Amino acid sequence: MTRSKSISGFAPLIILLIVALIGAIGYFAFKNITPKVQIPFTPSSPVASPLPTTQTADPTADWKTYINPNDSYSFKYPDGGELSDYQENDYSGVQILILPASPPKGQNLVYGAMIKTLLIHNAEIQSLAKTSQQNELNSLSDNNSASTVSEVQQVKFGQDDRVAYQYIVSGEPTVRVVFAQIGKNVLQVACYYGGRDQAEENKYKNLVDQILSTFKFTNP
Repeated sequence: MTRSKSISGFAPLIILLIVALIGAIGYFAFKNITPKVQIPFTPSSPVASPLPTTQTADPTADWKTYINPNDSYSFKYPDGGELSDYQENDYSGVQILILPASPPKGQNLVYGAMIKTLLIHNAEIQSLAKTSQQNELNSLSDNNSASTVSEVQQVKFGQDDRVAYQYIVSGEPTVRVVFAQIGKNVLQVACYYGGRDQAEENKYKNLVDQILSTFKFTNP
């Protein structure tokens, strides 16, 4: 009886050991059977370096500079331009003449470019622009000209984007007249340009635009 009781007392312990052994075997078997999942490595995209900024060369950098004697305005013009004084009625300014290398004989202000400046004293910009445009219309009508005159338009002018007014006469040559207020005075800039074909006319138009873009003002 004593030996039987001793064996029955170890029975629960033996059962626990068997259960633990079965659990351990099952765990290791499951661990070895379950496949290992590998996370694919995706290399990061290289960061592109910023492209170097390129500065556009200033086509007027080597041009000559004209400064008004009253020091009220200045502008640049190319080396090939002929600078001279210009007078109209009681007002004075300058004239820039730029002609082709071999201009046709007998043709005046048709091929090439010309710019005339006048400083008109004690004038109001809009009134002067409108009067000038109307005089141009009357002149074309009297001469039965096929040229056309645009309306007076507000534009930005010069390096300080000054408010200005202009009108354009389409013909041979094309005429663009710009008016800018300088204190109590008005600067009138009359531009003429034309060419033997459209490419040459565009060349002188762009040249006129470049000259107008260089205007500086010392007075508000």
